[in-house]
Amino acid sequence: MAYQNPDGPPTIKVNARMMIPMVGIVLAPFIGLLYSAEAGLVILILCLAGMAWTTWNVASQVPPAQAKPLKFGAILNAVLAVGALVLLLFRL
Repeated sequence: MAYQNPDGPPTIKVNARMMIPMVGIVLAPFIGLLYSAEAGLVILILCLAGMAWTTWNVASQVPPAQAKPLKFGAILNAVLAVGALVLLLFRL
């Protein structure tokens, strides 16, 4: 169990699977340059959608004061994923 500072926010254990969408978002442009723009867009769409879903689920488990910015971030990720999907559909 992680050490809990009584005066600070609770500490959480970072799951390595939570890092996969973030790494994918960073690597998507390079994959797009190396292989094709469509491949980069597919990876970007999957990672943004996964991040939106994860953030929305986390927002339902925190106090309301913290849930509002998390839900905003989840909605922003979902909008970016839809925008990337539209761009992919236009490129096909």
